[in-house]
Amino acid sequence: MPPGHYTVEYWHEPLDGKGRGATTTAEVDLKDGAPARADAVREL
Repeated sequence: MPPGHYTVEYWHEPLDGKGRGATTTAEVDLKDGAPARADAVREL
C-alpha cells in the first residue's frame, strides 16, 4: 500500500448468526519502507 494515513475497519460476524455483526476501527500511518501495525480490541 502507498504511504499515508489509513483507517482499518475490523468486522466480526454476529454471535447469534443474525444481524449486522460488530465492527471497530483502528488508525494507522504507513511510512515508505517501514513496517506498520494496527491493533483493535472488540468486546463480544
